[in-house]
Amino acid sequence: MIEPYLQKFRQLHTDKNRTHWTAVSTHRAPHKPLLLLSVIDLFAQGYIRHNFIALDDELMELFGLYWQVVNPPSKRGDITMPFFHLHSEGFWHLL
Repeated sequence: MIEPYLQKFRQLHTDKNRTHWTAVSTHRAPHKPLLLLSVIDLFAQGYIRHNFIALDDELMELFGLYWQVVNPPSKRGDITMPFFHLHSEGFWHLL
Protein backbone atom coordinates (compact mmCIF):
# COMPACT_ATOMS: atom_id res chain seq x y z
CA MET A 1 0.00 0.00 0.00
CA ILE A 2 2.85 2.40 0.73
CA GLU A 3 4.97 1.42 -2.31
CA PRO A 4 3.06 3.64 -4.80
CA TYR A 5 3.68 6.63 -2.54
CA LEU A 6 7.35 5.81 -2.14
CA GLN A 7 7.67 5.69 -5.92
CA LYS A 8 5.96 9.07 -6.27
CA PHE A 9 8.20 10.53 -3.55
CA ARG A 10 11.27 9.30 -5.46
CA GLN A 11 10.02 11.00 -8.63
CA LEU A 12 9.05 14.41 -7.23
CA HIS A 13 9.26 17.20 -9.77
CA THR A 14 11.83 19.64 -8.42
CA ASP A 15 14.15 22.31 -9.76
CA LYS A 16 17.49 20.68 -10.61
CA ASN A 17 19.67 23.76 -11.10
CA ARG A 18 23.09 22.67 -9.83
CA THR A 19 24.26 26.26 -9.46
CA HIS A 20 21.27 27.21 -7.32
CA TRP A 21 21.01 24.23 -4.95
CA THR A 22 23.79 22.76 -2.81
CA ALA A 23 25.05 19.20 -2.61
CA VAL A 24 23.26 18.84 0.74
CA SER A 25 19.99 18.71 -1.20
CA THR A 26 21.59 16.75 -4.07
CA HIS A 27 21.48 19.93 -6.16
CA ARG A 28 17.68 19.88 -6.20
CA ALA A 29 15.14 22.25 -4.73
CA PRO A 30 14.33 20.83 -1.29
CA HIS A 31 10.90 22.45 -0.86
CA LYS A 32 8.65 19.46 -1.63
CA PRO A 33 10.76 16.85 0.20
CA LEU A 34 11.00 19.08 3.27
CA LEU A 35 7.25 19.71 3.28
CA LEU A 36 6.60 15.97 3.05
CA LEU A 37 9.13 15.29 5.81
CA SER A 38 7.41 17.89 7.98
CA VAL A 39 3.99 16.31 7.38
CA ILE A 40 5.32 12.82 8.14
CA ASP A 41 7.00 14.11 11.30
CA LEU A 42 3.81 15.80 12.53
CA PHE A 43 1.84 12.67 11.72
CA ALA A 44 4.31 10.56 13.74
CA GLN A 45 3.95 12.99 16.66
CA GLY A 46 0.17 12.62 16.54
CA TYR A 47 -0.36 16.27 15.63
CA ILE A 48 -1.82 15.35 12.23
CA ARG A 49 -4.47 12.64 12.55
CA HIS A 50 -6.37 12.81 9.27
CA ASN A 51 -5.56 13.19 5.60
CA PHE A 52 -6.38 16.91 5.75
CA ILE A 53 -3.18 18.92 6.03
CA ALA A 54 -3.64 22.50 7.23
CA LEU A 55 -1.04 25.12 6.44
CA ASP A 56 -0.78 26.15 10.09
CA ASP A 57 1.90 27.53 12.40
CA GLU A 58 3.06 24.08 13.52
CA LEU A 59 3.68 22.90 9.96
CA MET A 60 5.31 26.18 8.91
CA GLU A 61 7.63 26.16 11.93
CA LEU A 62 8.77 22.58 11.37
CA PHE A 63 9.31 23.21 7.65
CA GLY A 64 11.42 26.23 8.61
CA LEU A 65 13.55 24.14 10.98
CA TYR A 66 14.20 21.52 8.31
CA TRP A 67 14.90 24.28 5.78
CA GLN A 68 17.63 25.72 8.01
CA VAL A 69 19.36 22.33 8.18
CA VAL A 70 19.87 22.04 4.41
CA ASN A 71 20.15 25.66 3.29
CA PRO A 72 22.44 28.57 4.09
CA PRO A 73 20.92 31.38 6.20
CA SER A 74 20.83 33.66 3.15
CA LYS A 75 18.36 31.38 1.32
CA ARG A 76 14.72 31.81 2.29
CA GLY A 77 12.24 28.96 2.18
CA ASP A 78 8.60 29.52 1.23
CA ILE A 79 6.28 26.72 2.29
CA THR A 80 3.38 28.04 0.21
CA MET A 81 5.04 27.07 -3.08
CA PRO A 82 5.42 23.33 -2.37
CA PHE A 83 2.09 23.27 -0.52
CA PHE A 84 0.41 24.39 -3.75
CA HIS A 85 2.62 22.67 -6.33
CA LEU A 86 2.51 19.22 -4.72
CA HIS A 87 -0.95 18.88 -6.29
CA SER A 88 0.78 18.11 -9.61
CA GLU A 89 2.39 14.99 -8.10
CA GLY A 90 -0.82 12.93 -8.07
CA PHE A 91 -1.20 12.32 -4.35
CA TRP A 92 -1.69 15.84 -2.90
CA HIS A 93 -5.10 17.39 -3.39
CA LEU A 94 -6.02 20.99 -2.65
CA LEU A 95 -9.43 21.82 -1.22
